[in-house]
Amino acid sequence: MTISEALRGGIRALNGRKRLWFWFYGVTTIWAVAIAAPAIGVLFASLGGSAWAERMAGNFDLQWIAEVAAQKGGLPFLPLLVTAAAVFAISAVAHVFLLGGAIQLFCSREEFTLGGFFQGCGRHFWRLVRLALVSGLFYAVVGAVNLGMARVGDKIWGEGSEATPLVYWGWGRTAVLLALLGLTGLIFDYARIRLVASDSRKAFRAAFASVRFVFANFRKTAGLYVVVWAIALALLAAYYGVSRVVTQTSLGLVVLLFAIRQAMVLAKGWTQLLFYASQAEMYAALTPVMVAAPAPVAEVEVPAVAPEPVVEVEMHAAPAPVPVVEAPVAAVVEAAPEPVAEAPEPEAPVSGP
Repeated sequence: MTISEALRGGIRALNGRKRLWFWFYGVTTIWAVAIAAPAIGVLFASLGGSAWAERMAGNFDLQWIAEVAAQKGGLPFLPLLVTAAAVFAISAVAHVFLLGGAIQLFCSREEFTLGGFFQGCGRHFWRLVRLALVSGLFYAVVGAVNLGMARVGDKIWGEGSEATPLVYWGWGRTAVLLALLGLTGLIFDYARIRLVASDSRKAFRAAFASVRFVFANFRKTAGLYVVVWAIALALLAAYYGVSRVVTQTSLGLVVLLFAIRQAMVLAKGWTQLLFYASQAEMYAALTPVMVAAPAPVAEVEVPAVAPEPVVEVEMHAAPAPVPVVEAPVAAVVEAAPEPVAEAPEPEAPVSGP
């Protein structure tokens, strides 16, 4: 299977399950509102009912956060940080929960039903949680590599008077970091698909098997990953371009910008699901289907039984039936023989004296 075929198959699979988009859209919107509401509350509490507060609420400015932190410290943001941490944890759990059902639909190619979707969510939830913990080890290795490269750069060029080599080294280190993060994400995308497709509970085995799978098919798996990322970045760039053009100078434009932002949230969920939909197509094409051989049937010896003698029966031909002719009653009466008169008995002779 080529990259374009996997991408087209993933788009068809995703567009055929539109209700799946809205489940992810709803979860994303809920946790975004849960974080934004306390932030706006802190904003109005610090700035009051001024026009500056309304302007900041319409287009959130990070400079305001720095100014408030410089004046009052981090205490005003403590409720916001606690809320953000709690909401982030809840949203992460909800995302992993929904992801199990989505991947099962893509792997089994079933139509979207609430029963089938939530059955997959519950069945694969703890397996994906264990896999997420395993992925933490891989990301820790990536962080250690980045930290080691930073120390090497400081050791070589940190004491010099020229900062240009260190700047170039920092750019290279950032490129390596992004490449390693992308590779780790790619590996664990296929690890999630492998867990669901094989209905397995082995998180470590799925992770290392996905490492082998990705490097054995690196051109196709990495190429598909880059193409989907390009689609996501193109949608993001289009959103930022449109949002800069549309200014909030009237109620209609405010409503339009709100609709554009919500469409972007929906598009973000679509691209996130497109990763798994297209990668499930690629995984199904590159993974041989292993069919278990049927169990051998035990042969049972049946004792030989002597056949019973066949009794030959001599068959005689049945006599032909005699046709019965019904004569009319009058004819039968006429043809009846006449009765014969009985002869008188002879008298006994009379003897004389």
